Amino acid sequence: MKKLIISMLALLAFGLGQAEAFSIPGGNQSGVNRFYLAPSLEPAEPLQLKTFQARADLGYTNEFALMTSPNHIVLADMECLQLTTGFSAGFFWDSELSLDVGFLSYNSGVLDSFLESYHDALGVGNSGRSMRPDDQFGYQISSNGKSWFDDPGVGSGIADLRLGVKKRVYANAWMTASVKGVIKLPTGDPDKVMGTGGTDAQLTVLADFKPHDKVTLSLAGGYTWLARPDFLEDVEIDFSDTCFGALGLAYQFTPGFSGFVQSVYWQSPYGGTQVVVLDRDYGEITFGGKYQWKSGWGAYLAMSEDLSRSAADFTLHTGVELSF
Repeated sequence: MKKLIISMLALLAFGLGQAEAFSIPGGNQSGVNRFYLAPSLEPAEPLQLKTFQARADLGYTNEFALMTSPNHIVLADMECLQLTTGFSAGFFWDSELSLDVGFLSYNSGVLDSFLESYHDALGVGNSGRSMRPDDQFGYQISSNGKSWFDDPGVGSGIADLRLGVKKRVYANAWMTASVKGVIKLPTGDPDKVMGTGGTDAQLTVLADFKPHDKVTLSLAGGYTWLARPDFLEDVEIDFSDTCFGALGLAYQFTPGFSGFVQSVYWQSPYGGTQVVVLDRDYGEITFGGKYQWKSGWGAYLAMSEDLSRSAADFTLHTGVELSF
């Protein structure tokens, strides 16, 4: 609750922002979830025919989880850099094609001591962080004595590739609605926790509303069909498809500068473990700002905060876009 109050106060201090001008991939998910197809809040309006957009998002996540139940153990003590590069093109029939490629880098980090003091000052607890040495990497999950994967250690690699198609289905002066389908291809190595080893699919409904020329309300919801990950092949654990939802609210401060705030909900694919970081559904809030130049370049800075205790402490995002 204290995290939620602190996040809302920061949002009020910063202001609300334009939701139609940004798309932040990856979110704030913990390492065991970040390679799945997560909620995506992006402009409902596809790119126009023969127009293009290139983008790069760098997310920095601090993560700590040390949780046990009678049959399950989860240790995730790390910091992660997640670079997502993408390209979109306007296509025929009011549609848009997209390609996104991710790159993950796990490391031991340098913030443990600072975060422990910060959490103590806020009175939010450290979830067992003090039980481990500062800035020491650890990543182990086991069920009934069966390890999901060997501790991959510090390392980096290509994550799963994602192909998408977005189609506008309705538009008028104050509303745009579209549907988007995404396929995730297993290009990431599951042994190094860079991917799942399976092909996933997702269907999303997107809608943007314009109650005022400077205000945008964005909604998204959908369903994800998940292939059971390779590392769960011999593990007895419930695993299922997921649904999700997202909400964004926005205001354009100047012709070049906007801020934004979004919140997402994601249903956990796991069940029956009695471990919060696995079973509990995931929620986060993201806020930040973006500057758009007339040349087509845009740059943004944002922060995501976990609201559900099922993910990492926080994620910092910075990114650039070029529309042409």
